Amino acid sequence: MVRTERVIYISIPIPEFPTQHPFKQMWTEEIAEKIRPYVKKRLESCSVVLRFHLSEKQFGRLETNVDNLAKPILDALKPSGIVADDRDVFNMEVTKFWTLGEEKVQIEIYGWK
Repeated sequence: MVRTERVIYISIPIPEFPTQHPFKQMWTEEIAEKIRPYVKKRLESCSVVLRFHLSEKQFGRLETNVDNLAKPILDALKPSGIVADDRDVFNMEVTKFWTLGEEKVQIEIYGWK
């Protein structure tokens, strides 16, 4: 199986403490709202690429484990309409980068065949 066309590319600022409730839920809703306008059709399967740009103060915190960072984004895929459920994600890449600038996440969603 391989990635097909990129169907979504967005960059979203990361709020402080995005993985703790209620921040996680609010961030999940924000992500879904940002993805929704770009959804042209629901994908049966997809590949997700996440690039987190984090400040030095965030490194080493439990909240910045890649699985904790990725979860709110995966949870946003269904309400955005891009997939029927996050189980439709067949491939995922998650990378963290240091930044001196704005903390953000770049989200790319590809078809998967």
